[in-house]
Amino acid sequence: MSDPRLDTLERLAALRDAGTLSAEEYVAEKARVLRGEGLGRPWGRYAAIAAGVIALVAGGGWAIQQAVGPVVDQTKVEPSDAAEASDAAVAITPSPSPSPSADPYAGAEMTGCRQGQCQWEKVL
Repeated sequence: MSDPRLDTLERLAALRDAGTLSAEEYVAEKARVLRGEGLGRPWGRYAAIAAGVIALVAGGGWAIQQAVGPVVDQTKVEPSDAAEASDAAVAITPSPSPSPSADPYAGAEMTGCRQGQCQWEKVL
């Protein structure tokens, strides 16, 4: 396997001999190649940038989790045996009035409920 710097120097010499590069341009490019600039892709720089981005995203995710708290999958939570009625049923269940004659809504029954719009009828 050949050295990429040697291949680049040979190409530069050929360009100088053909008259495409001046002597000053050849010297400047030769110095740049010998310093290791411009050879291939800067994979080390790309890797450092990628590592920084990954650390930033992971740190941001951690900070959000600390601020919000753990995420609980509501689809896998099993209802407790102690509570037979759901919270929604408890919220719409009418509370008994102390005196049936004083409460105009005494004896009312829910006939339907859809998207929070509940209908009640009084049974006489």
